[in-house]
Amino acid sequence: MNKLTLISLCSATLLLAGPALAARDAGEKSREQIKAELAEARLNGTLPVGEDGLTPRQRHPQLYPAKTTLAAKQDANSAAR
Repeated sequence: MNKLTLISLCSATLLLAGPALAARDAGEKSREQIKAELAEARLNGTLPVGEDGLTPRQRHPQLYPAKTTLAAKQDANSAAR
């Protein structure tokens, strides 16, 4: 294999791999981020389970705190200003 073939092969590889690496850095999540989001969804009861697609929060709302409590406090604080 001569130098010209080797150089063109390397440059072609970089041209093809460049956009894939850039896309990975720009928008994709790491494995650790996905695991953390999954664990959070399980704790919050927002992960659908079963064949009907209901979340544990929808089936047993008494087991989970209301979502709007913090939002209502923030709205009240902003209205007072």
